Amino acid sequence: MIRRPPRSTLFPYTTLFRSRERAITAGGSDNTVRIWKITEESQLIFMGNNGFIDGVHLINEEHFITCTNEGSISLWGVNRKKPLAVVLNAHGVNAANNMPNWVTAIAAMRNTDLVASGSCDGYIRFWKCEIGRAHV
Repeated sequence: MIRRPPRSTLFPYTTLFRSRERAITAGGSDNTVRIWKITEESQLIFMGNNGFIDGVHLINEEHFITCTNEGSISLWGVNRKKPLAVVLNAHGVNAANNMPNWVTAIAAMRNTDLVASGSCDGYIRFWKCEIGRAHV
């Protein structure tokens, strides 16, 4: 059985402030990442393709990466509303229930190609993110 986060869309799981004028958030059961344009009082909404988006991290000013409870990692560009690349079952499948391992944490070393993910399997995995080729 996959553990599910609370079904609230009011309180995101992750918030990263990009500048004083923008904030990026992810979380809740609505499967979205939002970039809030604070001064304009508007937002950009990016729709994920599977699972609750539990974490988000900026790679650079134009790209960010997310993780889900369904075991995927996705690379995004701020100019597209859908992921540029998706890694399904990024931490493998749980042998006991044949379900993907929940990716619980995601981080990126800013302005590099290094991404790290953590999972309920107890492992941290490192990824090379090839933005020009839209590949993780």
